[in-house]
Amino acid sequence: MDLSGIKELVPAIMKSSPVPYVKMAKPTGSLFDQGDQTGAVCCADTAFWVDHAEPLAALNVIKEDGIKWPFGNLPDGCEFLAFVSRSSVT
Repeated sequence: MDLSGIKELVPAIMKSSPVPYVKMAKPTGSLFDQGDQTGAVCCADTAFWVDHAEPLAALNVIKEDGIKWPFGNLPDGCEFLAFVSRSSVT
Protein backbone atom coordinates (compact mmCIF):
# COMPACT_ATOMS: atom_id res chain seq x y z
CA MET A 1 0.00 0.00 0.00
CA ASP A 2 1.39 3.37 -1.00
CA LEU A 3 0.97 5.82 1.87
CA SER A 4 3.18 8.52 0.35
CA GLY A 5 0.18 10.48 -0.93
CA ILE A 6 -1.01 11.29 2.58
CA LYS A 7 2.39 12.25 3.96
CA GLU A 8 2.02 15.94 3.14
CA LEU A 9 -1.67 16.09 4.16
CA VAL A 10 -1.39 14.58 7.63
CA PRO A 11 -0.07 17.61 9.58
CA ALA A 12 -2.83 19.91 8.29
CA ILE A 13 -5.53 17.30 8.86
CA MET A 14 -4.38 16.74 12.43
CA LYS A 15 -4.10 20.48 13.17
CA SER A 16 -7.70 20.94 12.00
CA SER A 17 -9.02 18.39 14.49
CA PRO A 18 -11.35 19.65 17.23
CA VAL A 19 -9.81 17.05 19.58
CA PRO A 20 -6.97 18.77 21.50
CA TYR A 21 -4.69 15.73 21.87
CA VAL A 22 -5.01 15.01 18.13
CA LYS A 23 -4.45 18.65 17.19
CA MET A 24 -1.22 18.73 19.24
CA ALA A 25 -0.01 15.26 18.19
CA LYS A 26 3.12 14.76 16.15
CA PRO A 27 3.04 12.47 13.10
CA THR A 28 5.56 9.70 13.70
CA GLY A 29 6.90 6.64 11.95
CA SER A 30 9.02 5.94 8.90
CA LEU A 31 6.52 7.65 6.57
CA PHE A 32 7.38 10.96 8.23
CA ASP A 33 10.96 10.30 9.39
CA GLN A 34 13.16 7.88 7.45
CA GLY A 35 15.40 7.59 10.51
CA ASP A 36 12.57 6.38 12.74
CA GLN A 37 13.67 3.27 14.65
CA THR A 38 10.35 2.38 16.36
CA GLY A 39 9.04 0.14 13.60
CA ALA A 40 6.05 2.47 13.24
CA VAL A 41 5.07 3.53 9.73
CA CYS A 42 2.09 5.86 10.06
CA CYS A 43 1.24 6.88 13.62
CA ALA A 44 0.52 9.94 15.70
CA ASP A 45 2.34 10.57 18.96
CA THR A 46 -0.71 11.71 20.93
CA ALA A 47 0.75 11.02 24.38
CA PHE A 48 -2.68 9.52 25.01
CA TRP A 49 -1.68 6.50 27.04
CA VAL A 50 -4.03 3.54 26.67
CA ASP A 51 -3.57 -0.19 27.04
CA HIS A 52 -2.82 -1.51 23.55
CA ALA A 53 -2.80 -5.19 24.61
CA GLU A 54 -6.20 -6.14 23.19
CA PRO A 55 -5.95 -4.37 19.81
CA LEU A 56 -2.37 -5.59 19.33
CA ALA A 57 -3.50 -9.16 20.08
CA ALA A 58 -6.19 -8.79 17.38
CA LEU A 59 -3.59 -7.38 15.01
CA ASN A 60 -1.32 -10.37 15.63
CA VAL A 61 -4.18 -12.71 14.68
CA ILE A 62 -4.64 -11.08 11.27
CA LYS A 63 -0.88 -11.04 10.71
CA GLU A 64 -0.80 -14.78 11.43
CA ASP A 65 -3.45 -15.18 8.73
CA GLY A 66 -1.01 -13.61 6.26
CA ILE A 67 -2.59 -10.17 6.10
CA LYS A 68 0.06 -7.47 5.67
CA TRP A 69 -0.41 -4.56 8.09
CA PRO A 70 0.84 -1.37 6.38
CA PHE A 71 1.02 0.84 9.49
CA GLY A 72 3.85 -0.97 11.27
CA ASN A 73 4.27 -1.11 15.05
CA LEU A 74 2.30 0.91 17.59
CA PRO A 75 4.66 2.63 20.04
CA ASP A 76 3.43 3.52 23.53
CA GLY A 77 1.63 6.85 23.62
CA CYS A 78 0.83 6.63 19.91
CA GLU A 79 -2.16 5.78 17.79
CA PHE A 80 -2.32 4.50 14.23
CA LEU A 81 -3.16 7.09 11.59
CA ALA A 82 -5.63 5.63 9.11
CA PHE A 83 -7.31 7.55 6.32
CA VAL A 84 -10.19 6.32 4.26
CA SER A 85 -10.75 7.52 0.74
CA ARG A 86 -14.34 8.27 -0.12
CA SER A 87 -15.94 8.98 -3.44
CA SER A 88 -17.58 12.33 -3.87
CA VAL A 89 -21.31 12.49 -3.43
CA THR A 90 -23.19 13.78 -6.45
